Amino acid sequence: MLTAMNTGHEGFFVNGVMLTSAKDMLMRLITMILTGNALSESVAVPLIRNTIDIVIHLGRWAGKRKVLSIAEISKQSNRLTLHNLYERNRVGELVKVGALREREKISLYGGSDDQKYFS
Repeated sequence: MLTAMNTGHEGFFVNGVMLTSAKDMLMRLITMILTGNALSESVAVPLIRNTIDIVIHLGRWAGKRKVLSIAEISKQSNRLTLHNLYERNRVGELVKVGALREREKISLYGGSDDQKYFS
């Protein structure tokens, strides 16, 4: 799956990994790679880090499917580190909790690096 995602085609949607958080998704992905392939964690972690930029966690909220959180994967370290950008609060609002750190792809693909959206 990661090899297919990392072929140069921008944008990829993965559905069907049933977990409780974005962090759990990363742990499950590492486990799937390690059990399904003859790869070590030292290969799996950079593969994930170089393939996935943003994780959007969907789940049930008040009986409806909603975005529960949005996080970015840090490219700065040799570990998988999530930085939360948006989280759903107790009253159900999706609120900004962090700033986007990895901005190089925004303008590369025609987006705006406008501070009001990403600061």
